[in-house]
Amino acid sequence: YQRRVHGVGYEDCPMVVEVDKRTDISNYYLSQFVYPTGLTDAMKSNTAFMKELRGRIGGTPAQRASLTQQLVLPGREKTDFWNILGAWGFDIGNKLLGVNCTVLAPPSVRFGDSHESSTPGRWAFFDRESRQCHSVAYCPQDVAGYAVCDRMSGGRDFLRELEKQARSVGLQIQFQVRETRSPQPDDYIQTIRRIAEHEARPDMRTVIVVLMPQKDVRPGGLYSRVKQLTLKQSVVTQCVVASGDNKGVGPKALMTAVQICAKIGGVPWTVHCAKPAFTIPNEGTMVVGIDFHFSRVGEPCSIMGLVATMDLVNLECWQTVVALPPDQPVADSGALVSAFREAIEAYNYRHGAPPQRIIIYRNGIGESQIVELGRKEVGALKPLFGDIEFSFILTFKNNKARIFACSGEDSCDNPPPGTILDGEAVSNRHGMYEFLLVPQQVTQGCVTPIKVLVLHNDVSCLNAQTLHYLTYTLCHSFFNWLGTIKMPCLCEYAGRMAKFAGTHREGPVIIPESLASGFYYI
Repeated sequence: YQRRVHGVGYEDCPMVVEVDKRTDISNYYLSQFVYPTGLTDAMKSNTAFMKELRGRIGGTPAQRASLTQQLVLPGREKTDFWNILGAWGFDIGNKLLGVNCTVLAPPSVRFGDSHESSTPGRWAFFDRESRQCHSVAYCPQDVAGYAVCDRMSGGRDFLRELEKQARSVGLQIQFQVRETRSPQPDDYIQTIRRIAEHEARPDMRTVIVVLMPQKDVRPGGLYSRVKQLTLKQSVVTQCVVASGDNKGVGPKALMTAVQICAKIGGVPWTVHCAKPAFTIPNEGTMVVGIDFHFSRVGEPCSIMGLVATMDLVNLECWQTVVALPPDQPVADSGALVSAFREAIEAYNYRHGAPPQRIIIYRNGIGESQIVELGRKEVGALKPLFGDIEFSFILTFKNNKARIFACSGEDSCDNPPPGTILDGEAVSNRHGMYEFLLVPQQVTQGCVTPIKVLVLHNDVSCLNAQTLHYLTYTLCHSFFNWLGTIKMPCLCEYAGRMAKFAGTHREGPVIIPESLASGFYYI
């Protein structure tokens, strides 16, 4: 083609090179057949173009429904199309498929001062009526707090506000300030290492708040090096950009205090579901979340994160990461069995008996790998569990389905949080039970439901309704966001932990035992 059209040989032909991130294999393409995608700076600066683009890809549900109908259904003037359908005995209506959905009652979010919030999708620590903050549900008392900042930065104002907000939510932490000699990252790292090695007490939890002079998340930057120390020195760190601007410092300090509570093993809030609909007992139940991350740091590998509940109500968890060969989305049988054996031993140590039932939420798999996953992972776990009942559930975040709540002929809106769609309206070529769940309150654009598929289930008390409520309830307990998230929190925690370990490791993937109880990676 190059010789015939352009008169140049292969060695003179410009090529576009694509390097696969997982396998490092290079793919070469002729530049004439490669078209750029994405938005250029000129496009982004074009106000009319961006307004039209937002209307196309992020419009209201009514606009999305109208565009879908226009895209799928040709006009009646396309007589050939309709004549062929008529010859086959088919006809297509001009409306979207209407089905009946179930809307779950929102669970109760309970704070430490016995205040309950049942607002679907969002809640807050600050009560606007009483002008007071609700206290956290639980926080460890044996906590030593340190703050590292540059002597010339404006971090002390934020630190004072942080201590104030921490006291308002029930965190009794006094931060001892350690100043660096300069704003250079090396001085920050030396100060943090000195605290971890010489000042931190082994009988107390240690949290170090790093007041960064500026945001620096690049590889090898201050943030990355601080998180590497978290894994090496077994200390919890919280990085905050300390700007001199006091605008919005109160809510920022309040959210930082909540994050610190979760990182050191505390529970900012608990979630309670109505008993008639939720029949899974807390005693004897272990719920597990699994997710994967591909790490290119050092020797490339896939990292599996596993988070298992020791107490489902208070979300007390045991967690670990396992390194696997690269480009392996299905866990190795030996590594998977070893991780679950340790989780069962931790549960046995905590309660004096192994769990009676295990419910596993598995993320990070493609639909084309469902059969392989069932054969390998479920098959490997059956001999380990023995008499323990277990359920293996797959979650899919990137789902193409859209659900609209229609209140009239042409009125479409986003469905409320807790909307469940199952039955014949949900396609499943594998013959397994699945459903769509809308867990979030969405006010802009169109909500994307998650898909949940039951790969294996022999838990006697886990029927369809209980599974709906359990999955929806778990979307309320991600302690880095005051509201529901898209996935069950255990899968989100497992993915965050795997990414944290894979991004900030300096060698083999190792999680210190002292960090196994708190969500230090959020």
